[in-house]
Parts: sequence; structure tokens; C-alpha cells
Amino acid sequence: MGQGRSAGNEFEDYDIVIDIESLKDAGKGWPILVSPAASRAVGERLKQHFDAAAVPQEKEIVVSVIGFFNKGKTFVINKIAALSLPSARQVHTRGLSFILPGNERRQNCVFLDTAGTNSPVWDVSDCNMIDKRSTELFLQKLIVGLSDVLLSGGSRNL
Repeated sequence: MGQGRSAGNEFEDYDIVIDIESLKDAGKGWPILVSPAASRAVGERLKQHFDAAAVPQEKEIVVSVIGFFNKGKTFVINKIAALSLPSARQVHTRGLSFILPGNERRQNCVFLDTAGTNSPVWDVSDCNMIDKRSTELFLQKLIVGLSDVLLSGGSRNL
């Protein structure tokens, strides 16, 4: 996991990113980016899962932060998980962005950072507005279903 974002690779700070921008793209699939470290960790967990002699692992809990666009969701994750993900007005989290368990503060926690709701829309046609709202509602329901702990940053739409 990198410490900063380089040009052309805005996903390097997360272990797994499911880049859901629009429900219209569901038919062709959403990009899923997995860091090399996450790929190894997931492979190791799968081996342990199917190894009868393996000691059972504690289940990870999923801690998610949802809320409005540009309101500090990544900042909150940085504080509670002792991370240094870029968080500023110029940096925007894409879709579902996962941080897998790591240091002592997040030993059994998977953190799920999310794209904010009510982000600016440049094409305000009815079709795009409906797709934008539908995509945001889909993501909110998916996040709620995935989460063991859900932190909400002022979203009135849950």
C-alpha cells in the first residue's frame, strides 16, 4: 500500500477498490483493483480456510464510513485506523475502497472508505440525475449490508 497518489494511479493507497461509478456500467462490469499485498493476503486466507488443520482465524469486522461528498470520511478512517490516506478537496475516494487488517489498531478490522453522496453532477439531464441517485442509493444499501460498524457523516438519506 503506497503512501501517496501518483499521477495515473489514484487507487494505490487502498488494498482493494471496486470502482462503481454508475449502475449503467453494471452490464460490462466494474473495475476491481487489488494491490499485490492484498492479493497475497487473500490467497493466504483462502488456503487457511480450506486447510482442515489450520487454526480458525477471528472474523474481521467491517468498519464503514458513509456521508456527503467532501465531508471528511477518509479523515475519520485515518484517525481511527492510524493511517495516512490522502484526504483533501482535490482527492476523491472511488466506489468502495477497502483497507485490509494490518497494524495493531486495525488487526481484525477491514475499513471501507466510500465515495460521498451528493457529489457535483456536470450533466444535469434527467437520465443522468436518475442514474446518479440510483447509483448512490445502491452503494448505500450495499455498504450497510457489508458493514458490522457503520459511521455516518451527516447523511440524511439512509
